[in-house]
Amino acid sequence: MITNIVLALKLKYIIEVEGPMALWRGLGPNLVGVAPSRAIYFCSYSQMKKALTTKLSFHEGPFVHILSASWAGNSLNEERVKEHLQYFQSLVCRTNEEYYPVR
Repeated sequence: MITNIVLALKLKYIIEVEGPMALWRGLGPNLVGVAPSRAIYFCSYSQMKKALTTKLSFHEGPFVHILSASWAGNSLNEERVKEHLQYFQSLVCRTNEEYYPVR
């Protein structure tokens, strides 16, 4: 109960001081980061489900959904690893340029 009151007071403060649009600040960059990974997940899920039901003649049931979700989750993890490697590479390149400027 006290947590709800504190939350309401914080929301009221944000609206009064920064305006109501402050509640949605940061939503755009968050969606830019989340949307591609969700698209990869749903595409991988639907493609695996289609492959299991049409090409391998599995009956659409819990087993197909579990396999499809596992496949999609794995493809999403691979994408995250690739993103982390690209981020690390950009940090290393930036650090190397600071220490060894290109002339």
